[in-house]
Amino acid sequence: MTFSFKRFNAIFIKELQDFRSNINYLVICLLPMFLAFIYKMIFSNTLLKYSLVFTTIMSVSMIGIIFSAGTFSEEKEKHTLRVLMLSPLSELEIFLGKTLLTYILILLSSFGNLLILNPSDLNILMFIIVVSLAGYGSILFGITIGMLAPSEKASSVLSLPIVFLYLIPIFFIESGNVLIKKITSVLPHHNIISILMPEMLSNNANSIFLSILYLVLWIVFGLILFIVIYRKKKIQ
Repeated sequence: MTFSFKRFNAIFIKELQDFRSNINYLVICLLPMFLAFIYKMIFSNTLLKYSLVFTTIMSVSMIGIIFSAGTFSEEKEKHTLRVLMLSPLSELEIFLGKTLLTYILILLSSFGNLLILNPSDLNILMFIIVVSLAGYGSILFGITIGMLAPSEKASSVLSLPIVFLYLIPIFFIESGNVLIKKITSVLPHHNIISILMPEMLSNNANSIFLSILYLVLWIVFGLILFIVIYRKKKIQ
């Protein structure tokens, strides 16, 4: 089946209408920028870049995972996801139509953080690459959770461990444990920091190439999960 922009656009518009009617998801999108405002007021200029990295990780993880999981599980509860699966829509049209809005929201939230904090020594190109790769990786895990969750409320609970996977390891950056360093070095948060703020990791930062590779591998892993679970749900 060939890709149809008209069908893709119909799904995207539906996602946009659903988002406008759900204030809970709007709060999730605005929370990182709210924290950025607070950090701007209480931190000195030397800590603005650190604050941007942290709020960017929040935008990527919370919007990408919680928002994606919630919208997919909501479709399940309303039995509209099953209709989409059995429709003439291709997997690519469904995937892009239901993830593009989330990706745009991640970009808007991340660049909102950037405009608020405005650190002087940031590579904008690397920032765009990091947000794009890490964002789509988190989206893939979010929609996978959404397909597995029995309800929208359950998806929020199931999303939390994955969000913690992005946020909590930040506090183990300076750990002297070799095993913890090896584990965290492949996680998304570590590679976001390795690219945007390698000095924060002392001697444990990955090279830019290796960090980008790890972020791409997370996307590949998430895409495989999505395809396997989507096709399994389609035939059930």
